[in-house]
Amino acid sequence: MNVTNIGILDSLSDLKDLDWDGDIKKKQTGLNLLIVCLISTWPHNGCEIQECRSESFTLHNLCLGLPQIKEQEEPNSTSWPDYYLDQINAMMTLVSTSGEDEVANRTKVVDSLKTALRTQPMKFVMRFLDLDGLSVLLNFLEKMDYETMESPIHTSVIGCIKALMNNSLGRANVLAHPTSINIISQSMITENIKTKIAVLEIMGGVCLVPGGHKKVLDAMCHYQQFASERTRFQVRF
Repeated sequence: MNVTNIGILDSLSDLKDLDWDGDIKKKQTGLNLLIVCLISTWPHNGCEIQECRSESFTLHNLCLGLPQIKEQEEPNSTSWPDYYLDQINAMMTLVSTSGEDEVANRTKVVDSLKTALRTQPMKFVMRFLDLDGLSVLLNFLEKMDYETMESPIHTSVIGCIKALMNNSLGRANVLAHPTSINIISQSMITENIKTKIAVLEIMGGVCLVPGGHKKVLDAMCHYQQFASERTRFQVRF
């Protein structure tokens, strides 16, 4: 086997920066097969990449055997939606909020999820939706007690849905959910003005998408019955 040195990499992650079709294959010099062999000293002093000529292996076969680099933390960290969904599910098992400190702690958790849905990479939102995170938020809105309904926790949960609506994938899931807009509309029954405004902002956004105007009208009819209003749009501010 003939071996010709190509270069030194700082780490295995630098493999992705190589131009496999260009820099490597140009070195074939008329041979039938070309593979890249790793003489791995990583994490000690990097990895030496060598050009190898062989009739037994292919570049594709060898690359599949490269060790995978861990890119993410464990799902129980705040970098994953799993943590926040576990916390919100735990909130629903408690009978009622007790004291300002407890309300503040719960609000902080939900606010952190709201921020993550706005700022984390798309894979965070995708995993959130894969874990049925939208249903977790909607279930919370349906099952919360009166104290929670009038607290900042309620406003923050609506804020999480609003953050989802600002994402194309999240918005599609909210609109595709059969009862999401109806459940969101029920939050207008609170006396908390901030929560009502957040709900109306979501409704206004839904009106701008195809078919959304009818969804909002249907939701207002639903709210009329839910709040025992005499006429539609009789929401008190």
